[in-house]
Amino acid sequence: TQLSRAQVQDLWVDVLTKLDGPIPVNPKTGWDERRKAQAIAGLAHASRVFDTESAQFGPTLWVAANAITHYIQHERAAHSVRTKDAAQRTYAAWDGSVADDVALALDTAAQLTR
Repeated sequence: TQLSRAQVQDLWVDVLTKLDGPIPVNPKTGWDERRKAQAIAGLAHASRVFDTESAQFGPTLWVAANAITHYIQHERAAHSVRTKDAAQRTYAAWDGSVADDVALALDTAAQLTR
């Protein structure tokens, strides 16, 4: 399924909102500023991955979903799985919190096909 840039961005914002709550527009606390900065960084990361992959495969739903899951697995996980234990990080990626977050992103993308 081909997507417009607006549809792609709406998907990513929807996923990030489901994972972390609404993105603060006018942060009033340090925590809100951090959440907003992380959301912006996540959107920028997903955009870079999407731009690279869509040049090869087209701006498809799969490429958009892959871009946000790439962020979840490679950037967001560094903040959500705070351990140096490789076994714990592997568990989180395969069957723990990171895997759950990836599943949520893929389910959200799949809803666009219905």
